Amino acid sequence: MALSRPKRKMEKTMKEMAGALALAMLVGCNDRAQADYEKCVTAEGTGDFSAATTLCETALAADPSSKSGKAAREKLTSLKSTLAQRAKADADAKAIAADRVAKLEAECTQWETTCKFADGVTPGGSQKFKTKAECVSLGRSTFLGQQLFHCDPCQCLRSAPAPFAQPSPEDGASPPSPSPDAKRPALSPDDIGFVDTRGGAISVG
Repeated sequence: MALSRPKRKMEKTMKEMAGALALAMLVGCNDRAQADYEKCVTAEGTGDFSAATTLCETALAADPSSKSGKAAREKLTSLKSTLAQRAKADADAKAIAADRVAKLEAECTQWETTCKFADGVTPGGSQKFKTKAECVSLGRSTFLGQQLFHCDPCQCLRSAPAPFAQPSPEDGASPPSPSPDAKRPALSPDDIGFVDTRGGAISVG
């Protein structure tokens, strides 16, 4: 029995819809970017933006024209922006910390280090200097191309007091008594002599 024209048209439409649905399902199954994109979203949710960026880049490269590939492209924009902001914040924090350390070192009025010969013998105990540069230079002393000492990192022993913290005779306060170290002139690598316990004197100059 022949179908009427309206029925034939409806049947054709249903077949076309079924074909379109099958094609959509096939495309979805072939979305090569989907797995990595889903991992990208998960990594972003945990705060691992570096890993998320790598995964979204992988997803985009795998299938840039797919639904997941296009989503990965959009997400990469926000991820890279977040990473750039974090990098700037880290750089600013490091710069502030470096400035603070430099300020504290500039205010330090006495530095100390302890140097030893290669065999561990300490030639005269710890040594004190006015500046960090003088202190550090001691560890760089050489003789006939050989390093004389192995010195500990220089440590700040005393910083200059703040101007308002220094008592004055006009205020009826006694000036602070000088410390024993203040009575001795600061030494430099050019005029320090160490007594070697193995017998003999070594001068750094």
